[in-house]
Amino acid sequence: MRIKRVRFLTIDELSPERREEEIDKHREFEPIDEWWEQTLIDFKEETAAEAGFEVDVKEIMFQLNSQGSGASFAAEVNVAEVLKLLDPDAKRWPAVHVKEGEIVIYITRDERGRYFHSGGMGVKFEDLGDRDEDAEDLGISIAVAQTGDSVAVQLEEFSEAVLDHARTLADGLYKTLDAEHEYLISDESILESIRANEIEFEEGEVEEDYCNKMDRKLQDFFVYDHILGG
Repeated sequence: MRIKRVRFLTIDELSPERREEEIDKHREFEPIDEWWEQTLIDFKEETAAEAGFEVDVKEIMFQLNSQGSGASFAAEVNVAEVLKLLDPDAKRWPAVHVKEGEIVIYITRDERGRYFHSGGMGVKFEDLGDRDEDAEDLGISIAVAQTGDSVAVQLEEFSEAVLDHARTLADGLYKTLDAEHEYLISDESILESIRANEIEFEEGEVEEDYCNKMDRKLQDFFVYDHILGG
């Protein structure tokens, strides 16, 4: 009968070559599934909401490290909030400010899933007001006179600005996701995970004749004895 005594080492006790080998092995399993979930939630609840976009996490798409990489999202636009950000003095699109409550704007994304980047995003808008009444509305008349552009032109320009704003946010989200992913597969992150989970590695195997070495005092670095049939 033989005994095999195995010594286990921490990642920091391994030789540089062996350490790099083990890091590469663990890299194949990193990052963990759905590592992006909290990032998307934060984007929805903080970045997008503060910018005037009502986003459903399920309507956010992204893809890393491939052709068409990027991030995009669909959303309903809070016109009042976006106006505060893009035209706080009501000088660029005064007619839009006047008709704020009558305008509905949606940010769309590529539904076919072919393009994940922000270039696949679009905008749809609708003026729910009565256009005949608009022509007689004093506020609208003044707003149109301020810029010389009709309500329709101002609304179209505003919608395009909203789309550019949304695309900027989507590009920022992609950079955040890409940086987070790169960190999660980095040596630093993998080492941190190995240490936190107290993962140990076999140094090697030492076989001794069980009968002749039975009275040998096991040294502290022998973690366990595994008896092999022989």
